[in-house]
Amino acid sequence: MLIVSDGNLEAANKAAEDITVKGQRSVALKADVTNEEEVLEIVAAAINDFDRINILVNESGIVRDAMLHQMTDEQWDAVVHRNIQLHPRVSQ
Repeated sequence: MLIVSDGNLEAANKAAEDITVKGQRSVALKADVTNEEEVLEIVAAAINDFDRINILVNESGIVRDAMLHQMTDEQWDAVVHRNIQLHPRVSQ
């Protein structure tokens, strides 16, 4: 059983459907990995449905196409927030 999560539920549903077609059970959930509450909800759903998490793959990152000195504060904050921020309660 696989849980597929994405900030875009349509994309998560498509990935889950592709997995199901290949014979594996899959569930799609919407979550923004920069939102700790949403991340914790996915973890709780996994534990509730499966009693544990066997393997966790976390792949999320963004790029703002600009040289560092040309990035706005908002672009820099978005990249750092998405690519570097850790959720300490989830990683414990």
